[in-house]
Amino acid sequence: MSRFQQLMAGAIVALVAIMTGCGGGAAGGASGGSGGGTTYSIGGTVSGLAGYGLRLSNNGGDTFAVSGNGSFTFPGELEDGESYEVTVEQQPYGPTQTCTVTDGVGTVNGADVTGVTVSCVTASYTVGGTVSGLNGSVTLQNNGGDDLTLNADGDFTFDTALADGSTYAVTVASQPAGQVCAVTAGSSTLSGANVTNVTVVCSTPFTVGGSVTGLTTTGLVLQNNGGDDLTIDADGAFTFTTEVGDGQAFEVTVLTQPSGQHCNVIDGSGTVAAADVTSVSIECISRLYKVVDTGQSLCYDSASGATAS
Repeated sequence: MSRFQQLMAGAIVALVAIMTGCGGGAAGGASGGSGGGTTYSIGGTVSGLAGYGLRLSNNGGDTFAVSGNGSFTFPGELEDGESYEVTVEQQPYGPTQTCTVTDGVGTVNGADVTGVTVSCVTASYTVGGTVSGLNGSVTLQNNGGDDLTLNADGDFTFDTALADGSTYAVTVASQPAGQVCAVTAGSSTLSGANVTNVTVVCSTPFTVGGSVTGLTTTGLVLQNNGGDDLTIDADGAFTFTTEVGDGQAFEVTVLTQPSGQHCNVIDGSGTVAAADVTSVSIECISRLYKVVDTGQSLCYDSASGATAS
């Protein structure tokens, strides 16, 4: 072997040795951090979530959007021995909620972290407003309960708070003696804040009524403000049972027309002005039949002028 061949052979042997010492070939195990060590995931479970927009953060940087209850895992992983700190970056809304993290701080110890818990609670808000003109004792209700008795003018708030996004409906359960209290802006849906704009105005009550003319049959039923049904079977004066407070609106309508007749309401709406309303007029006319020249019998409605066979 020539000197050149000897040198080449020695160089090849040295190169193979260097490659073997550097660990040439396929590497085994998981990879991750800057040191190339095994990495582990950080996660846990979410419960009570009813809103949208919840975002969690790990170590102030690795963020994760949570869309529902159940398990979660951050996209980024940590090496063994590294610390983690899970926090709420953005609270959910629609409804408004507050989410808290438990067991969210620790150190990776040779395994995935799965014990972080995030518990969400829907925010609750109160319903209230103001009462004015009260000369006695009035009892209000919210959603058919949570009775609240008031004895003087001023602000009021129901005792029971409601979850954000739920509905409320304030009504008068018991009127004060000699007065009628009306509720304005009493029903809606909670939307991230306490309700303080319900108004209850109390005033002296007055009757609403008038007279009926032309009624020859039975079946006429009148209403005031969409209720307080009043059946009338003959001409004459009428008065609704439920009184209306001073300054409050009234609207008289026909709920059911009498048999074979059509009744119209005249001067049926307005505002009570410190006196009984007696000016509502109900005029009834009969529906007539006639025979036209063709010999065909037609029904003629004298109220509207329409005909039908």
